[in-house]
Amino acid sequence: MQYSFDIKIATHYGINVAIFLNNLAFWIQKNIANNKNYHDGNYWTYNSVEAYKTLFPFWSTKQVRATIDKCIKFNLIVGNNYNSNAYDRTKWYALTDLGQRLVGISICPKGQMDSLERTNGFVQKGEPIPDINTDIKPERGPLRKKRATSLPDDFVLNAKNLSLCKQRGLDPLGMICKFRANAIASGKKALDWHAAAELWILNEKENKPSTNKIISPLPQQPYSAVNKMDFYVSEKNILRN
Repeated sequence: MQYSFDIKIATHYGINVAIFLNNLAFWIQKNIANNKNYHDGNYWTYNSVEAYKTLFPFWSTKQVRATIDKCIKFNLIVGNNYNSNAYDRTKWYALTDLGQRLVGISICPKGQMDSLERTNGFVQKGEPIPDINTDIKPERGPLRKKRATSLPDDFVLNAKNLSLCKQRGLDPLGMICKFRANAIASGKKALDWHAAAELWILNEKENKPSTNKIISPLPQQPYSAVNKMDFYVSEKNILRN
């Protein structure tokens, strides 16, 4: 099975969130097309944590829960329970307005879908994703000198970092883990952590097939056994005074 994600979403929210959000969007779009699971003005999809763990075998139960919680924290999805059986604790999820804009789905009041052209549930290439950085303000007055800071807890590789990993045949997940561990252990500070990550990636050894020749071991020299000699001392060999 192949897993895809939008690089811009991954840059802002992390790779795990991007993967989960696109999976959710795929099933919600199918429910919109089939007019299924429509509740309280939204279309929903549902699954248990264990089911998601099966769908994403590279995640642990803890990582699945953390990814879902992160999506809710960033106001990308909402959760609810529409199970007919009161004892059924399977969770239902729907995209928020922000989540719908990011993946290119718009749910009309009558439940009709007005979405961008999508392939396998992912936004078609070339369609811009809206700017989600709401903290950007117009510059006023002289610019302040930027200070070096410790690595942010929510730091993720940007599009340039991910592209560089791909060019050098490196695993992005492995790279971010090693980079984060090194930054925390060393207590380093940087003005631009994405630039620091780029330098780290460039210094990593490219993952290329080994061209080293295998040197055969020297042939083993035959072992020459030393014959044992029994020495017998007879009375005739004993020197007498």
